[in-house]
Amino acid sequence: MPSALNSREWAVAIWLSIGLAVCLTRRDLRPAIGAVVTALTRLKFLSVLLLMTAYVAVIVALAASLDVWDSGLVGGTMTWFLGSATVLLMNSIRRAKESGYLRRAIMQAAGVAILVEGLVNLYPFPVYVEFFVVPTLAALVAIAAVAESKPEFTTIRKPINGLLRIFGLGLIFYATIRLATKLSGASLPQLARSIALPVWLSLALLLFTYVVGLVGAYEMAFLHIGFCDDASPQARRRAKFALLLGVGPRAHRLACSSGPSVRRLVAAPSLAAANKVVTDLGAAREPENAS
Repeated sequence: MPSALNSREWAVAIWLSIGLAVCLTRRDLRPAIGAVVTALTRLKFLSVLLLMTAYVAVIVALAASLDVWDSGLVGGTMTWFLGSATVLLMNSIRRAKESGYLRRAIMQAAGVAILVEGLVNLYPFPVYVEFFVVPTLAALVAIAAVAESKPEFTTIRKPINGLLRIFGLGLIFYATIRLATKLSGASLPQLARSIALPVWLSLALLLFTYVVGLVGAYEMAFLHIGFCDDASPQARRRAKFALLLGVGPRAHRLACSSGPSVRRLVAAPSLAAANKVVTDLGAAREPENAS
């Protein structure tokens, strides 16, 4: 097996391959798979994904030049990219307009949880054990998510969360024991790099994902303005310019998402009046975002 992937990553890859093969044998699931593939291969999504890949490549190259990254971290970087990086990107697209999103994302990326994740992924079990650990953990997480969202499953919420805690503590204990046996002057720098890898990668990626979310929020707002066919092109351009001036990088103040607010903005007779509308609409969103 290539050293780029550890046993847990191989187990995940094997189970994903099995799941995909099973889905492809089911006629009723093929249209859903086709829809997912179509969505993932759309030009806009592919463009963002390629830009994110290039951005991460630049970050990694810079980190390598500073002796923070080396070829031994390829597997961890790939796992982070397919997992945490994708989640960050999706969250930025969906939540960029929430007040305090960037602050919460930074705290999460620099938090203890992601350091623990780096430690746990550093020392997986042998592949024949991971082959059973991966689907068991995935099933428990899925059941916990369903139990959290559906009141009728309240009774199983506690035992499932208890099992997840035991599972997590077991993984942490195993990784900690392995770490203690590996500590030495020669291996310590590489261990530190491996554990810190998901932290600095996530923090570095936040700039890119926030910009993507901001651009998406503006695109949606401009789209709503464009739907005002009864307004003149000049009025629509003025409304968009007022949004850019009044909102700037604060995506949570973009309030141009409903018919009345759009019409009010487009109907402003001057840029100063449009700026006043943007300020009022953004201020009105603050309590809504805070809640």
